[in-house]
Amino acid sequence: MNPIYLGKYGQLSSLNNEFLKGSDINAVLGLQNSEDIINYLSSRYYKEEVDKFYGEFKTSSELTGIILNAHMVNRVNKALMYLPYDAKMFISAYLSKFDIENIKVILSSKVLKYDISQTDQFLMINKNPIGYTTNVLSADDYKSLLEQPDVEGVINTLIKNDYGRILLQYVDEYKMSGNLSDMFNSLDKYYYVNLIEQLKVYGGAESKIGEFVRDLIDMENILLLAKSTITKLDIENLIIDGGNIPSSELMNIKLNDIDDIKAIKWEGLDKAVDEYKKDKSLSNMGMMMKNTLYNNYMLRFKTSSAGIGFILYYILKAEIERDNLRLAILSKGYGMSPDFIKKNLISV
Repeated sequence: MNPIYLGKYGQLSSLNNEFLKGSDINAVLGLQNSEDIINYLSSRYYKEEVDKFYGEFKTSSELTGIILNAHMVNRVNKALMYLPYDAKMFISAYLSKFDIENIKVILSSKVLKYDISQTDQFLMINKNPIGYTTNVLSADDYKSLLEQPDVEGVINTLIKNDYGRILLQYVDEYKMSGNLSDMFNSLDKYYYVNLIEQLKVYGGAESKIGEFVRDLIDMENILLLAKSTITKLDIENLIIDGGNIPSSELMNIKLNDIDDIKAIKWEGLDKAVDEYKKDKSLSNMGMMMKNTLYNNYMLRFKTSSAGIGFILYYILKAEIERDNLRLAILSKGYGMSPDFIKKNLISV
């Protein structure tokens, strides 16, 4: 291995010690107000972001979210500094989910007639969207998107890349129905199709990366099947090829109710379906599946020799910490039960 890259890997590995522990999440759950939470985070590797945003957004209800997202962005940017050249397109494809999340928010804001300042609050982080890191959408791209007056303007601005070309197919349908769901579904499918394509380009040099992506696609397909049993959604054009389970096999499963999904061989699925039956929440079912997926791979990625596996571990760990902290903070305002919190925290 290139000794320069080996040295960079060692530097990134040392940063792994800066992630919060389970005891830190429990401590945040025990704090009573946002000021105490911010002070705690400032003492636990979040000082840079707290110092940067506290003065400007001190009175904003979004302050803690801004700090969490900024911290995750900074960590992702650090990881990209240590990325081998031949893996850049694959990691960019993985990170493009944040661009897609932001595009959905912007499109929704145009339908709801929110102005730019309101829309900006919904992005991953004010004035610093995580889309910067993907090399697909730049800061100027986001500025242009926010300035557009309507959905068509957003799509026309995106036309220079794949996002716009995909969305353009649904403009006439949107004009008739005013519904963005087909646009959103097409972006979700594109994300996974592009991810598997970039994995092929990368060459699958680390087999566990390929296994993770295929399991990720299986999880998405299973959740689509679950949604179809509840909402009668037509998913024939939404099922994604490239997982371990052939799409033809998935489409041939006779689904009368949610229990029929248990016929699919996917670790932890029976337990996730039973969880759905308790509270009728697909979100909780998906969270349990994600917990299973991460617990199957995070240790393998963490113990990887210097390579993309550890970098993906670091990025996933940053995402998980952000999501767990966000849940802990939201639990204050929404009166979430301890049982709900426990189920939805990702434990790796």
